[in-house]
Amino acid sequence: MRAERVKTSDVTISYYADICFIGQSYSLEISFNPNSVKLVEQIYEDFLSAHDRVYGHSVREPAKIVALRTVHQAAGSDSIDEMRLAPSASPFDLGTRPIWVSGFDKAVEARVLNREALPAGFSFSGPAIVQQSDTTTLVEPGWEGVVDSASNIILSRG
Repeated sequence: MRAERVKTSDVTISYYADICFIGQSYSLEISFNPNSVKLVEQIYEDFLSAHDRVYGHSVREPAKIVALRTVHQAAGSDSIDEMRLAPSASPFDLGTRPIWVSGFDKAVEARVLNREALPAGFSFSGPAIVQQSDTTTLVEPGWEGVVDSASNIILSRG
């Protein structure tokens, strides 16, 4: 969130424990405050209450924590600051690769592009493959792409 320029004051952190009785194969999610003075006792009491509410009964038997997790949420806003990412210094053209696309009876050569290196104003036509660290975008023949000033790739039919 820090890398995305979310203010610390806009972040809410919630804490949860998945708890079940020993021998059970299902658990209940119990929220908790990590600053509680009697943390373990409070989580156990909240688990007993939740078990009674959900299943109609509860017994004072040993329980176990199956998982602990935190959830970090950022508050919404009425506007989103535009993030302009500078293209990397690496080459944007990575050659070609044969791909299969609908409407063709054989493989077609697709241009392979490095997403992180595409500068604003860069345009290209499909077939193309736009590679980045977390996803790959297929641009089929008949489609065109252009990188806008905020580094978004805008695709449209040619």
